[in-house]
Amino acid sequence: MKDKNLIWFILIGLALFLFIYRKPVKQIAKVVTALTRGYRNNNPGNISLTYNSDGTKRLWSGEIEGSDKRFKIFKSMAYGYRAMFALLREYIGKGYNTIDLIINRYAPSSENNTNAYINTVTKRSGINKDTKIAASDLVTLTKLVSAMSYVENGLPANEIEIDEGKKLLT
Repeated sequence: MKDKNLIWFILIGLALFLFIYRKPVKQIAKVVTALTRGYRNNNPGNISLTYNSDGTKRLWSGEIEGSDKRFKIFKSMAYGYRAMFALLREYIGKGYNTIDLIINRYAPSSENNTNAYINTVTKRSGINKDTKIAASDLVTLTKLVSAMSYVENGLPANEIEIDEGKKLLT
């Protein structure tokens, strides 16, 4: 939570500075996205580093080595979004097939305000938290990925990058 407060403090200060000096909005957006950890890592879902049962690191397509000790780093945002789709499909295959079940697994209460996360994803996606989601329903998964990316980064997701990530699934 301290990281998010610090980021918001920096963002507000930066926005005020840029407002005073009348920089175009596009420049503000570039600076803001560079400040969020998810965007720096090309990991819009802030997917954590995970390990297999034998202790080896679980690797995703497009994942690269980096200095972040907690979250995965991808070679492009498209691969980061691809990983979100793949992880959500994996969750659904294991029975976590509603927003409520997915977010409780993805962002447990030990890490976040899970209820606020669920409410935001529900509102932004337009999907009821108890609606069953099919792994093959890419329209619904796209809405979910976009909403989750927003919660993780505080910025609207780039729909073009989401679509590029979807294309990498095949």
